Amino acid sequence: MGDSIWIGNIHSNLALQYSNDQFYEKAQFHINNAVPIIEAVGHSIYLGIALLNRANIHIYYERYSEAISDYNQSMELVPESTVPLLHAASLSGIGVALNRQGNYRSAESYLERGLEKAEAINSLEQIRESNKELSILYENTGDWEKSLLSHKAYTAAKDSSFTLEQDAKLADALSKYESDKK
Repeated sequence: MGDSIWIGNIHSNLALQYSNDQFYEKAQFHINNAVPIIEAVGHSIYLGIALLNRANIHIYYERYSEAISDYNQSMELVPESTVPLLHAASLSGIGVALNRQGNYRSAESYLERGLEKAEAINSLEQIRESNKELSILYENTGDWEKSLLSHKAYTAAKDSSFTLEQDAKLADALSKYESDKK
């Protein structure tokens, strides 16, 4: 039907899915299609989300400067009150890029800010990822106590996510059982 915004969003969502499944070449293909389409339409929220997806792919390919640029642009385009998770993920993403570049002081600041925003919206996945990267950062700087504390927080968030996932599966199975029973 030629609906450009949805074509762009489908590409962006496919890029996210392929990235999550670690098929980065396919993710790169789809995000390269998504960004120009969404830019042409001029929808800032969708573009901000696509740029966040592209930044995450840049991290995988160790293109840290490009990742930081995309994270910053995504936060400029999307108000925090509209999509607070985008800001939490972008701040943490910048922290990851800086950590991988060895800029530990700045990385810590961004990771802490991202973690704070993730905790404010109770995003277990983002809390988990921020703590994981903080643990790596503190290990890199030789701060073993903070590394251990961050790793414990990462593990707790990971366990909470797993428990919630299992509870949802159990509730779904129970619902199906009740339906079949009726």
